[in-house]
Amino acid sequence: MKTLSVKNPLSYLICMGIKDVENRSWTTKYRGKLAIHSSGFRDLADFSPEDFPQIILSNFKKIKMNGETANTDNCEYKDIINKIVDIQIMLNNYYDNNKELYFLHQAIIGECELVDITKKSDSPFAIKNKWHWILKNPVLYEKPIKNIRGKLKLFER
Repeated sequence: MKTLSVKNPLSYLICMGIKDVENRSWTTKYRGKLAIHSSGFRDLADFSPEDFPQIILSNFKKIKMNGETANTDNCEYKDIINKIVDIQIMLNNYYDNNKELYFLHQAIIGECELVDITKKSDSPFAIKNKWHWILKNPVLYEKPIKNIRGKLKLFER
């Protein structure tokens, strides 16, 4: 399966159905299933589920403030915060027995479907002047595939 590396914890946002657009400086003709590889240099396993919404919000703010501001015209912070609260509830329900599922790096944590690539997405996660990879049908794996090194561009797994 084609695999895409995404920084942790944004990789979890994709697999949990929150982040519907991945921004890239490049495009591809490929459409179809994508395994999502959680990249980064350290696990966030020391964080508790209560920390996760703040981690997400801080990453979302970085996206919006990085000089290539995200599309704020259609941005509904309330909707995003509500989804983050839903994630926090889900994590609280599962975290005790499945701590190893969350915040991993160098692991394939789930999959989704790449349905389109455009520069005109109205998603709050879309960054101006980037290619917006439109993602659908996310799945977070119950058993991540650990110890997988990421690569640039799409790679086969």
